[in-house]
Amino acid sequence: LKFDNPHARAPHDFPLDQSYAQLFAAQVAQRGDQVVARCDDESLTYAELDRRSTRLAHALRDAGAGEDQLVALVAPRGLALLTMMIAVFKAGAAMLPLEVNHPPERLREILGLARAPLLVVSEAAGGLLEPLLSGLDQPPAALFAEACWKSGNDAPLPPLGRPQSLAYVLFTSGSTGTPKGVMIEQR
Repeated sequence: LKFDNPHARAPHDFPLDQSYAQLFAAQVAQRGDQVVARCDDESLTYAELDRRSTRLAHALRDAGAGEDQLVALVAPRGLALLTMMIAVFKAGAAMLPLEVNHPPERLREILGLARAPLLVVSEAAGGLLEPLLSGLDQPPAALFAEACWKSGNDAPLPPLGRPQSLAYVLFTSGSTGTPKGVMIEQR
């Protein structure tokens, strides 16, 4: 995954009074037709990424996503995962990225500990869905990312999420062998 924004490397003060979704919207307004990211032979402009992530964010909100609520993401690193991440922030929720190269048992343990009510999976990781969810006491509702962004609602979403809102949770291996979650705010 390569970002094509030369300004991203320039040192500047980060606006701590805005959410990720607000910061992304400002970039879309300024650079809509510019390529924001490339992966392998695919690229997305800011406008394309905005449209895809908005459609997925609508689906997430319709499924009940809200502020500080975890949405598990299952996708290899690439443009689908980037789209899923932005959509979660637009929905006002927080993400729980799951590393697709980890064993399904490990991912299932993390999902059980986090109790994320929603999970978004890419087509490339669709084969992980059944082994990941089997045996969970409270399996999350699953959405398929590409199905959501290929058609859907393009209307701008009223902003949810604030700088002090939860951005994501990462699980460490934990010194006892049991994964431990670390919560990070958007700020």
